[in-house]
Amino acid sequence: MKAASFKIVNDTWNFVSYVRIGGTVEEAKKAFDRLVGPSDVKNALTDSTWATFFWAHGKKSHLLWFADNPTCGLLAHEALHAAYHVLREAGVGPLNDDTEEVYTYLVQWIVDGIANGVVKRGIHKRKR
Repeated sequence: MKAASFKIVNDTWNFVSYVRIGGTVEEAKKAFDRLVGPSDVKNALTDSTWATFFWAHGKKSHLLWFADNPTCGLLAHEALHAAYHVLREAGVGPLNDDTEEVYTYLVQWIVDGIANGVVKRGIHKRKR
């Protein structure tokens, strides 16, 4: 599948989620590096063949890469990685009883943004 890319911007937490669906993980890493400069991928699975998460430490942006149209579960999985890094960077404590609602709202926002981007661009209709 040819890669499709888009971004969603969160003004509340001041970050950008770049989304790339298709292509390889290596191509995704190179594309992200071109957008934000060399990225810190210590926490990403750079050998993944289906999905991973790139975080640019201190640059308030990240990239979620999916080899193909993500399932709901995979989308939620990667969105939690993104929410964790955004909230950690913002100084919000770890996920616990006091921070649970903040995390879940941000995961919901990320999932909705990606799902809307996929539908808006017709990516969900592409043949695998």
